[in-house]
Amino acid sequence: AKISLDPGEPHATRGVKELSPLLERCFIVFASGREIETLTGKNYKEGARELLEYGIKIIACTLGEEGSYILSRDVELEISAVKTRVVDSTGAGDVYAAGFLAGLLKGLPLVRCARVAGRLASLSVAGYGRSSYPDAGLLSQILEEEDVK
Repeated sequence: AKISLDPGEPHATRGVKELSPLLERCFIVFASGREIETLTGKNYKEGARELLEYGIKIIACTLGEEGSYILSRDVELEISAVKTRVVDSTGAGDVYAAGFLAGLLKGLPLVRCARVAGRLASLSVAGYGRSSYPDAGLLSQILEEEDVK
């Protein structure tokens, strides 16, 4: 089994040393830039590089309106955010992770996984709460669009 982790701010404050037994088992880590900085004590890019040293294959760092930063041993990407009017950002990181993982499961390259994730997250912030979260049909449509690019 491959493990995906989103440590969140409360766990990030525990630091990499305390979380290392968990980090060493992860395939992918999703975290905001601030969470990576809190977790490692470094800026998000340097912190992401440090996290790779724990054997993590992919770091997906969300940066809000700045987009996202994706790092693996072979790939370093800075993905621009989809421009949208933010109404409520609650859950946007979870929607991002769901879209990214769906892209991975479909076999998309990391750049396309990040684009799928960003598009879905941008839709999720356009309204209040879960009412604006994309459904399975929209996820499938966006995955297909990215698959043919």
